[in-house]
Amino acid sequence: MKKKIAIIVAASMLFGGVVSAASMWGTYKGNPIIRLTVNGSPIKTGDVPAISYNGRTMIPVNLLQQAGVTYTFDSKNQTVDIKQQTFDVAKIKSYAVLMDYYAALNTLGSRFTQTQSLLTNDLSYLRANLTPQAILTHSNNAVNDLVNEYNRLQAFEKDKLAVATSISQLEPAIDQALLGYSSAIDSLKAAVTSLGAYNTDTDFSTKFFDNLEKAATSVSTSENLVMNGYTKYFNLIQGSTVTYVQPQINTAPDLSTPITGATTFSTVNSKIDGDFDGFENGKIFKLQNGQIWQQTDYTYKYSYKYAPKVTIYKDGTKFKMIVDGVDKTVTVERLK
Repeated sequence: MKKKIAIIVAASMLFGGVVSAASMWGTYKGNPIIRLTVNGSPIKTGDVPAISYNGRTMIPVNLLQQAGVTYTFDSKNQTVDIKQQTFDVAKIKSYAVLMDYYAALNTLGSRFTQTQSLLTNDLSYLRANLTPQAILTHSNNAVNDLVNEYNRLQAFEKDKLAVATSISQLEPAIDQALLGYSSAIDSLKAAVTSLGAYNTDTDFSTKFFDNLEKAATSVSTSENLVMNGYTKYFNLIQGSTVTYVQPQINTAPDLSTPITGATTFSTVNSKIDGDFDGFENGKIFKLQNGQIWQQTDYTYKYSYKYAPKVTIYKDGTKFKMIVDGVDKTVTVERLK
């Protein structure tokens, strides 16, 4: 039977949750029991608890294992050898730099989603013929802002990032994520070019949404790499035992291919089957391609048209519908 060894420790150094009230947790052989917690969670006490003895906190060394303290017991020499925890400060700092960089890349991914929504709204205004030149300028500026943020991150503390990767390991996932974001920027630029041809190209909206879909696919690929990288270094800093699986990095990836588990949605381009008299919550829209959609938001707009063109696209987890010549975009769900 393993012998229980009691040692004296400075409780405040290891446990922020030690309580020394004489009878709050009961007594053990006439001595007040001390409750131990690690990061606020109580330690499971065996047959011998921690106690207060002559004004000192006595903790069975086996309980400290739950706080990450390791030891060996030499029964022959009646000696407990506690293993000192050592930390590679330089390596932990490198992990922190890389984790922060992945967090910044994740924020950039969110900017792409916002920019795509902004461009979609600009298309709605363009269809309604509301100050076309101002709208196109707005779209172009939105993509340029994204380009500037991308360039800023690409040059983000290069020296620190180089030191971090040399201390830990090479980070091909970072280059891969930046490559995906760069591909997405090219697709957004092409989308803005499509908007610019709104009065000369009858197929401009199809090209516009195709480019948005390509951008979304590239961003999804990059975000997957970014979140894996962030989790990896977060766990390393926390000393987590969670197993990290490095995603496969290809030297020449096809960034237009969706990541595993992702789904793609092809833009619907059709016409209303018959009369259209505007938007209203719950309204049913039957399309000439046989699909049936229902409006789910509370946007209201009266506008009569016969068999107008309709575009339905995916925006995040929702579907949006645009009717040609109407300056409103509504959220819909497919019934058939």
